[in-house]
Amino acid sequence: MRSKDELIEAARLAKLSLDSEELSSLFDGISDIMNVVESINDVDLSKFDCSEETTVSELREDDVKPSLAVDSILSNAAEKQDDFFIA
Repeated sequence: MRSKDELIEAARLAKLSLDSEELSSLFDGISDIMNVVESINDVDLSKFDCSEETTVSELREDDVKPSLAVDSILSNAAEKQDDFFIA
């Protein structure tokens, strides 16, 4: 975020209601995060040779196990439709 106006617009689009203290705190937090991201972007990667092909680690075998019955899982649902929870 370059300005608080951009943060206010983003909050409006996200349908968030922020008072001035929350807005200021959120802006400071986002500014700190953006400063870290900028410092990461400034890292000189020319020292590293990324042209070599890397090997992928071996993947483990799938351990297939039976799952719970859908009726059992949905038995405590406040609302459900078909085989799904309604949130």
